Amino acid sequence: MIIQWNDLDTTSESTGFVFNDTNRFFHDRNAFIPQGELQPLFKGTNNGVRNTFICHFQLSPTTFSRSIRIRILNGKFLDFTRDIERKWSDEVEINVRANIGKPLSVCFETNPLYGDWIMTWGNQDGLDYCPAQFDHFAFIRTSKPRDDNNICLPRFVVAPVSGFEPISNAQRGGVGQPYGRTIRQLRTFTATFTRVQVGVIEDYYYKASLHKPHFIVPYPESVEHVPPIWATLVDPPHFTKRAENGWHWNCVLSWREAY
Repeated sequence: MIIQWNDLDTTSESTGFVFNDTNRFFHDRNAFIPQGELQPLFKGTNNGVRNTFICHFQLSPTTFSRSIRIRILNGKFLDFTRDIERKWSDEVEINVRANIGKPLSVCFETNPLYGDWIMTWGNQDGLDYCPAQFDHFAFIRTSKPRDDNNICLPRFVVAPVSGFEPISNAQRGGVGQPYGRTIRQLRTFTATFTRVQVGVIEDYYYKASLHKPHFIVPYPESVEHVPPIWATLVDPPHFTKRAENGWHWNCVLSWREAY
């Protein structure tokens, strides 16, 4: 499981992203990004080490384009949300109207032989440029995750629990008719960790507490089925000592999406 504290990994010019304008924003803000200005560049080190990233976003209902294409130069796609359609080996297409309000993710790998990659947004024919409106937008680095902005938690055991927590007021009328208002559905995720040492989880909790939002990526290798979640911890970790020699513990962590 990958933890990232920022929306955009801008730790340094050698490992981060550079935007050509001032459209950098956090998850709870709306952003309008013209196609020509969204050009995040990865400064490669040419050391032969491939780097993987997840582009995670949600399209706003105010996006007027019918479709958007994402093209990766000097890299390749590894995985993407099942509602995204592959057009070419280096290009995928998103039907805007069919995917409004859905979390979408594209996982890709950079090519260290060329150093830089560039992501472009195009319209339905892939030739003319178009703007895009996002409810949220993030780059998540899944390779070399251990630094000030990214950490890697131990692998959790099988059978995690994923679901939703509605923010709504559901009532019943006098004869049984339902009524209410659904404001937003918050994603939830619960994972059990067994035979872990407490150090890395304690360090994570000291930094996250219960109020600091951050990205959790349960399955960095498969964003198709479990997308990243911008979330907070629900409860502090509680450790149960295992009945064996050595200091190994079990614990359960739960997250709730933070809007």
